[in-house]
Amino acid sequence: MTSHHLPPYLKMSEWDFLKEFCSVNEIIAKSIDILQGEDGMYMGYLLPTLFLIEATLNKMTHLSYCEPLQQALLIGLKKRFGSIMDLMKKDSKPFLLATISLPKFKLKWLPETWQPHKGTLKKVFSEEVCATHSETPDSLTEDEEDDPYTVLTMGSAGVSSDNAPVERDNINGNINIEIISYLDEKSKDIKILDRYQHIRKIFYKYNTVLPSSAPVERLFSVGGLILTPRRNKLKDKLFEVLLILKGAAQFQGH
Repeated sequence: MTSHHLPPYLKMSEWDFLKEFCSVNEIIAKSIDILQGEDGMYMGYLLPTLFLIEATLNKMTHLSYCEPLQQALLIGLKKRFGSIMDLMKKDSKPFLLATISLPKFKLKWLPETWQPHKGTLKKVFSEEVCATHSETPDSLTEDEEDDPYTVLTMGSAGVSSDNAPVERDNINGNINIEIISYLDEKSKDIKILDRYQHIRKIFYKYNTVLPSSAPVERLFSVGGLILTPRRNKLKDKLFEVLLILKGAAQFQGH
């Protein structure tokens, strides 16, 4: 009769290694969970999350076993996201604007190393808000829309050319007041954007939701019911309309 030998218990050093391994990878796992969230997840979460990973890993200064892993993660972070994490680079601008326009973060998430550049980053945000406003001129009144000569009195920014410089200065002044008020706002509720219409435009422009794979898979499963062998010559636009209608019908239970 053969005896069954139980595997030996883990040594204390092996337990210590596992604890360090879990500790180093914990921030990576938590960050992935955050960025893969389906509710309340916006592009503005990316930069603060990357800096959180970097700060957490840098604080681990007394590792006995997993220092190579820690350094490898930091090197990989810089290699993959270095151009985004350098807030002065052009690649970082969309992510920076997305984060500042998100009430949860504004400019309060900046790491200590970037605090001296806070004024510059605020200026980048202010310029984008003003530029976005100038791209969307104010709507005309009903009488102005009916008058074909109105276009002759309107400047490129959509304001009357009679007082264009004055009105433009007033608009930019109001926008700057709105930005200051927004950045000083203590609330992190996304609903406060209803009070800041110009900043809300920036939020809509840059805070694209990060999609998970599940909704995409459901979308393609619906597409298979539409693009059948007998309907393989559908134009892209018609296919898109049919796909939306089919999805809406399933959602409403028809």
